[in-house]
Amino acid sequence: MLLDDTARCLKLLSSGKTWRNWVPAVVICLLFFPLRSSAQGFVVPGRREAFVEFTAESASSTNSSTGASDFLSSQRRLGERMGFRGDLALVDQTFFTLIYGGTVNFTQDAASSDQLETTGSGRLFNYNFEGSLFPAKPYWLTVFANRNSSTVLREFAGTTDLLTANEGAAFNLRRSFLPSTFSFRQESSDEKSRFASLSEERNERRKVATYDGRNHWHANDLGLHYEWTDVRDVIVPNLSFQTHTAGATHRLRFGEELPKSLDFNFNYVSREDRQGLSSSALTLIEDLGLQHTKKFSTGYHYILSRFTGFGGESTGHTGAFSLQHRLYESVRSELTLQATRSTLTTGAQTIVGGRFNIDYRKKLSAQGTLLASLGGRYEIENDRIPGRTVAIFREQHVAHLGLPFRLNQPRVIQETITVSGEAGTIIFAEGLDYLVSTIGEFIEVDVLLTGRIHEGESLLIDYQVNAPPDLKFSTFADVLTIGPDFGWVYPYYVFENNHQHLLAGIDAGTLERLRAHTAGVRFRLQKNKLSALLFNEYRTQDSRLLPYSSLQFSQVLSYTPRQSLNLGLSLDEILADYSAPVRQTKNGLGRLNVAWSPLPSLSIDTFASLRLWRDSLAVNEDFQQGGMRLRWSPAKFTAAFTWDRDVRLRARVESREFRWFTSLVRRF
Repeated sequence: MLLDDTARCLKLLSSGKTWRNWVPAVVICLLFFPLRSSAQGFVVPGRREAFVEFTAESASSTNSSTGASDFLSSQRRLGERMGFRGDLALVDQTFFTLIYGGTVNFTQDAASSDQLETTGSGRLFNYNFEGSLFPAKPYWLTVFANRNSSTVLREFAGTTDLLTANEGAAFNLRRSFLPSTFSFRQESSDEKSRFASLSEERNERRKVATYDGRNHWHANDLGLHYEWTDVRDVIVPNLSFQTHTAGATHRLRFGEELPKSLDFNFNYVSREDRQGLSSSALTLIEDLGLQHTKKFSTGYHYILSRFTGFGGESTGHTGAFSLQHRLYESVRSELTLQATRSTLTTGAQTIVGGRFNIDYRKKLSAQGTLLASLGGRYEIENDRIPGRTVAIFREQHVAHLGLPFRLNQPRVIQETITVSGEAGTIIFAEGLDYLVSTIGEFIEVDVLLTGRIHEGESLLIDYQVNAPPDLKFSTFADVLTIGPDFGWVYPYYVFENNHQHLLAGIDAGTLERLRAHTAGVRFRLQKNKLSALLFNEYRTQDSRLLPYSSLQFSQVLSYTPRQSLNLGLSLDEILADYSAPVRQTKNGLGRLNVAWSPLPSLSIDTFASLRLWRDSLAVNEDFQQGGMRLRWSPAKFTAAFTWDRDVRLRARVESREFRWFTSLVRRF
């Protein structure tokens, strides 16, 4: 009987032409074996379970604007999903183990937009397969393959269909001088996004080969990494590229009573696309830390950085010396001397200076502590780069709908701005995903609700700024912070001073002269069922580039009258008054949460939030959200219901959306 089953499986496998054809057949065979041959001891079945799920979801939106007809759209989807998962072993747990799973999805869709209505249906088969050969040996092989598809409802009746699949293998060496893993995988990603009549499609294929090795000895840590990636864009072949990434880390610890350490870190990344454009970045860091006494230590640092690409190259050398000292338990001080030399294609830049920081703590009566810190920095920068523009790479920001964010550097060249996702592979488009506006010396980016950028998504911004040709200047900056902390209340005062003085060249308005005062108080309360945090701060900044005054109020309250009920309220408001140019902004955010669990198997969460943005020089925005989450899970049955309502008002355009989702799952 076992030979007959084996022949059937071999015949089934031989009919497949690709990995994706083989995997379902392998899973079917391995599921079939335990039923027919487990008595002979060849297959050792483990846990097995299955489930059936029914889902229904709907989304409808309305866009209204003054002087125009309303635009209506809606989407509905019914789905049935059946799945199984489990694990087993061949011969025994030391020879071959397998984790498997699979689902079959049936969907029915209907979408309407004004007078146009479309319907459709689909069927998808997803699977997950991971097998390990000789998992208990010093060497073992892992093979894997999976396929997953999902549909995500976007804001205001938008959807994103995502299909991913990957397969590969990894060979592991556990007991060697450097325990290592060699792996290779192939990935595919298909993404289709739709919003009203707009649509976008991404289709990528990747091949990735990696090596990772790491070991830890008594006084040494060693790590090596290499990755080769080939990305092929099916829709836009010119966006295809290849990358090589290499890295090494080493740490040596020595010294018995007084610890010392030597750290080495190396990273190299190169990229080349189909158009012949290439770039590379290399970073080398050396750190030596010496603990001379229990209260005194020194550090020695060197950084080499090199970047080539975009028609130029830059090389930087940074050397630094630092010392740290602790006087009793109340005073800690640090002094750092640093020098940086950067050479660019058209010139060079030199920065020499130092900084210091002193922290002071003293116990007060009534269980209070006086906290004080003083920090300072002095640098001389010499720039000799005729007609230069400075490139800023991978500046990080977080997207919030209805709340613009400001780029860090002034005098940005607007046409050089590139906004990409956190991974750097998705490039967003101005006008479609975001808007750019110039306010004084700075650029602000406003995320559009109808674009591809999600709420809370991390963004990377690349851009260039104009700078004068030859410039030499000094910078003196100091910060003083002082205040008594009594636990329940912490009043504080902060003074900041940043003065840049011209030494040679022409100041084209780029040097900063800043003086700022900040006063604030924080209240903390934690009593039985109530916890509260209140924060109030006033700041006035006299600055050459960005003068303003602001007032901020924040309140976070949480009340738990019983173990099964929690009430939460958060309020945040910032009022800002700018002088150059004259501008007033107001940013308000309020959110109310109620979480109730009347039964161990039942949970209900509701929320409502309101975000307001008022700007005397830009478009005002209101963004309202409300929703409820309900989940009931008795035994092997789960019922879930989700309801959301969003309203956004931007200028004279109002967008309203209503979404709901329900799911019924039965496990076996």
